[in-house]
Amino acid sequence: MTTGLLLPQAMRLHPLGSGLISGLPAGSKEFYHPKRGNQAKSKAPLFSAGNLFLYDPPWKDFETLPLTGMPELSMNKKKAEIFTRDGERMIRTIFAWTVGLTATVILGIAAILLSLFDSAGNLSHLAARLWGKIQLRTTGSRVTMQGLEYLDPRQSYILVSNHQSFFDIFSLLGYLPLQFRWIAKAELFRIPLLGWAMSRAGYIPIERGSPKKAYRSMIAAAEKVRNGVSVLIFPEGTRSPDGNLQPFKKGVFLLALKSQAPILPVAIRGTRDIMRKNDWRTYPGHVEIRIFPSIETTGFSTAKEDELSEKVRNTLLRHLTN
Repeated sequence: MTTGLLLPQAMRLHPLGSGLISGLPAGSKEFYHPKRGNQAKSKAPLFSAGNLFLYDPPWKDFETLPLTGMPELSMNKKKAEIFTRDGERMIRTIFAWTVGLTATVILGIAAILLSLFDSAGNLSHLAARLWGKIQLRTTGSRVTMQGLEYLDPRQSYILVSNHQSFFDIFSLLGYLPLQFRWIAKAELFRIPLLGWAMSRAGYIPIERGSPKKAYRSMIAAAEKVRNGVSVLIFPEGTRSPDGNLQPFKKGVFLLALKSQAPILPVAIRGTRDIMRKNDWRTYPGHVEIRIFPSIETTGFSTAKEDELSEKVRNTLLRHLTN
């Protein structure tokens, strides 16, 4: 007399043939012969069964399985690790976006309220610094800085940086120990709350499609520099699609020449690993910010804008390609 074991639908197995056969997911409408093991594997990539067994078709709700020769189901470790890692990444991304959006609302309101007591925007910029740090911390990223000795908090600069990711601005806002305003595309200023907070903090919108409006933005930025506030600009104009330094836009260095303020090159690496262009997911990363010695603009005329642009670009390029 054969002793048997009743199995539910999720474990329907059938003693057929020999060789390594992969189990099929419960509810499969097809019956697979043992010789078609590769087909079975493609249907159940995470599990493999020992000899002699295949899933039965779904119309058999229960099957008596002899205890002798019962297969062992084992997880494919490599694929299981990928599955687990993707799940953890999704949880971290949802967490980062939830906390990040909450911080944007709370600190955006705080920046607007603080601007009522400080029209220069210095208090609002402190709220922006906290905002930048929160955005980075929620992704599990860390930041290291080099070249702080080249930074004089009493001096106003034209900060010139490469642009790899939206997380560049979070990194620079959160970790550069300097009051500065950044030149941002005008579309950001149209976002409710965020745009209002940026305007109240004194950040400068630029219409990239209109040379006349862009020029006016540069004049407004030069005025801020003359009043002792540093200004940050991304001369590539937009985020790099591949992480490499792109050509600089024409007219960017008019700001430095108009204000005669020193240029402070700032290279940033690692932000692209946190969030890539056209990808909404976040990943833990290591952001490196390096500050270089300032470049004086006195003595440069507008006719030498290209020469100045090339000098700054080469400074950043040497670091980013090493």
